[in-house]
Amino acid sequence: MKKKDLTHLLALIPFLENNPGISQDALARRLGCAEGDLMELLNKVLMCGSPPYLPDDYIGFVLDREGIHLTYAAHFSRPIGLTLQEALSVMVLLKGLGLSTEGSLAQASASLREKLVEAIGQKTGQDLDAVASRMAVARGSSVRGEIVALLQRAIVDRTELTMEYYSANSDRTGERRVRPYGLVENTGDLYLVAYCMDNDAVRTFRLDRIKVLEDTGQVFPQPSDLDLEAYRLEGFSLPDDQAQSVEIRLRGEAADWAREAVEGASLTEDADGVILRLKSSSPEWVTRFCLKFGADAELLSPGPMRERTTDIIQKIRAQYD
Repeated sequence: MKKKDLTHLLALIPFLENNPGISQDALARRLGCAEGDLMELLNKVLMCGSPPYLPDDYIGFVLDREGIHLTYAAHFSRPIGLTLQEALSVMVLLKGLGLSTEGSLAQASASLREKLVEAIGQKTGQDLDAVASRMAVARGSSVRGEIVALLQRAIVDRTELTMEYYSANSDRTGERRVRPYGLVENTGDLYLVAYCMDNDAVRTFRLDRIKVLEDTGQVFPQPSDLDLEAYRLEGFSLPDDQAQSVEIRLRGEAADWAREAVEGASLTEDADGVILRLKSSSPEWVTRFCLKFGADAELLSPGPMRERTTDIIQKIRAQYD
C-alpha cells in the first residue's frame, strides 16, 4: 500500500463514521480525487482488520442510493479498554506530537488527551498526564544519543557512572553505580555490559531503560578476563550469573513465528510444533513471553518457572471467572 493511500485511509475511515450517507461525488471532492480513484480507495478499506482476520474482524462499507456507510468489525461494537500502561503510552505519544507540531494537529493532540483523561477517570487521567509530561521529549532533543555518547566516553576513559535505571523484573526505578565495560547489540536492542557495584557482579542494562546518567570521574582498572563476545549471543536474553536454561514448546502460529525469528540450535522441531531453548535470569520475562502466545505456548522447564507460570494462569482465570 502506498504511503499516500495509507494517509487517505487514516482520514477516510473516521470521516465516513462521522458523515454517514455522504455521496460519492461529495466524498471525492472532499478528498480531491476522481470518482474512479475513490472506488479504488474504498476497496482498500476492506483490507483493514485485526487478527485473527476472520470475516467479522474487517471494516467494510455499503454503497447504495443513500450514499456510503461504514460497516464496522465486531470488535468496534464496544469501546476499547486500555490498561494504565497502554493509556500512559498513548499520553506520551500525544504529548510528543503536540510538542513537535503546530496548528490543527497540535490542537487535535490536546483534544485527544482531554478525551483520554475523561475516559479513564479524571483523577487517574490527570496523574497519567502529569507522568507523560515528565516523560515527553522536547523537540529536537536526542536522549538516547546523549546516553550512548556519554557511555562511549566513559568506556574509553574507564570512569565510573551513576544512573537511574528501570528494572522490568521489579518494576522499579533505582540508582546504580557501575563500571562500564562495553556495549553490545542483542535482538535489536543496545545493552551496557558493566560491573554493578551495588550487586557486586557483572550485569547487563538495556539502554532505553536508563533514565539519568552521570559520569563520576572516578577511574577504574580494566578487567583482563572480560569477554564481551559472550554477551553477544543470538537469542532472547543476555547471560549473567543467575541465568537458567529454559525450554518452551510453541505450536501453531507461535511455532511459525519462531521458525522465522529464531536461528541455529536454539530451535528444534517437535511433534506438536517446535521447542525453543534460551537462557534467562528473569522468571517474570519468561512468563510474559509465554502468556502472549496463549494456548500456543507451553513452558516445559525449569520446574519452578513452570509452576510459577501455572499459578499466574490460574489467577488470571479466577479473575475472569
